Amino acid sequence: MAVDTACSSSLVAAHLACQSLRSGESDLALAGGVNLILTPELTITFSQARMLSPDGRCKTFDAGADGYVRGEGRGVIVLKRLSDALRDGDNILALIRGSAVNQDGRSNGLTAPNGLAQQDVIRRALNDAQVTPNQIGYVEAHGTGTPLGDPIEIASLRAVLDDGESNGRVLVGSVKTNIGHLESAAGIAGLIKTVLALQHEAIPPHLHVKEINPYLSIEDSRLEIGTYLRPWKRRDVAASRFAGVSSFGFGGTNAHVVISDPPLESDGLLPDNQGQAPGLHKIERPRHLLTLSAKSENALLEFSQSLHGFLRITNYELPDLAFTANTTRTHFEYRLAVQAASLDELKNKLENPEIAAIKPGAQPKIAFLFTGQGSQYPGMGRRLYETQPAFRGALDDCAKILDSVLDRPLFEILFSESDAIHQTQYTQPALFAFEYALAQMWLSWGITPHAVLGHSVGEYAAACIAGVFALEDGLRLIAERARLMGALPHDGMMAAVFADASRVAEAVSCTPIKFPSPR
Repeated sequence: MAVDTACSSSLVAAHLACQSLRSGESDLALAGGVNLILTPELTITFSQARMLSPDGRCKTFDAGADGYVRGEGRGVIVLKRLSDALRDGDNILALIRGSAVNQDGRSNGLTAPNGLAQQDVIRRALNDAQVTPNQIGYVEAHGTGTPLGDPIEIASLRAVLDDGESNGRVLVGSVKTNIGHLESAAGIAGLIKTVLALQHEAIPPHLHVKEINPYLSIEDSRLEIGTYLRPWKRRDVAASRFAGVSSFGFGGTNAHVVISDPPLESDGLLPDNQGQAPGLHKIERPRHLLTLSAKSENALLEFSQSLHGFLRITNYELPDLAFTANTTRTHFEYRLAVQAASLDELKNKLENPEIAAIKPGAQPKIAFLFTGQGSQYPGMGRRLYETQPAFRGALDDCAKILDSVLDRPLFEILFSESDAIHQTQYTQPALFAFEYALAQMWLSWGITPHAVLGHSVGEYAAACIAGVFALEDGLRLIAERARLMGALPHDGMMAAVFADASRVAEAVSCTPIKFPSPR
């Protein structure tokens, strides 16, 4: 969706992206803006209108503010619903708690913003975020640096944030003093700056302020222009920091976004190990796979030799190299795969690589074989759950279904050190769930079977993957099967007899069968 509300475009785009995610219209969104000054006409027009600073400095909130400075740049953020990001193990940088947009309506002119409309959009964003004014610790202001716009914006902030319920300071700054006014990308620039401030636990200084504009009226106010680097740490792990980001459009479209820290495990949003999903953390692999490809054998040899020389003069970590090579490059017909435990081993193998040619579209026939009872063990699948999003998502689905069927949580059966995994009534549904999740992981990687086979419990998982019945039906069926088998006497035995039915019937009817003692 192309959004053009002039200076507020990119923050309006972020607002629309959040609405799309909340409504279920999309599951992932990219929101951002870009500004390039490709022709001189607008600069000339703004200069003739005396909107631009003659000295090339954006002096927001300063008594000498005399216009803004046009800047170039672009910024993009990736947005997902929090539940999806937690499920997928994403690196969450911040939370957008709420947002709002509105229109200036009638004002005194094209360059004169409407203070009441600014107050309204900030209040609506706070209400959407369910955040009170006294919780805000920093505001990334629109802050163009004009003698008319700056006092109106500060007065609007004071009207909303000076609620009389807190004496805590609210620092105010604007990234325009650092990089100029990026116009259509200005809002996303301010948002990214604020996220970085949360990450680095410090608010960067607001530049080019020699004397506060006397018309700002910030005496006896919570508001303070942060002209030097300020630490911004959480008071404690339970207290999130909140910030507001404003962006006001040349045509009157205003936007405000409220953001906060990403969740911590102590916030209760991340899963834990108490009978639920284990906490997500990085798992070190003993070996790593690095893949390279090219359009010809010679090109691939040259590429591998170039990488070999590159590794001799750099100190990159093997996991980072493998991840980048595997996920950020196009895959061509001639391919090389090298597995190694260290950089030295990787260098040695790159000296004499074995190259294989894979025809585009060629795929070997693959079968998935699902095992039966007896293959289970405590902790089964734990590392896969902690590192593979598709496996984790599928196992979460199984756990939700089995919550109403079993008297123990699936994760307690799988990941605890108890012997529950070896009790038939739990073993069979746990194996089914594990095998189903494992198949979903392979499928997510593009590995599709031509056939599925299974033994005992594995037959049920294979049938589910083949589409014979739905996941919920399969889990309920295997849980009932396990309940019935678990109710049988525990001292029973099984025997495999290689004979026809008539001979077995005769033997059973004539002579008591003596089985050897179990070992």
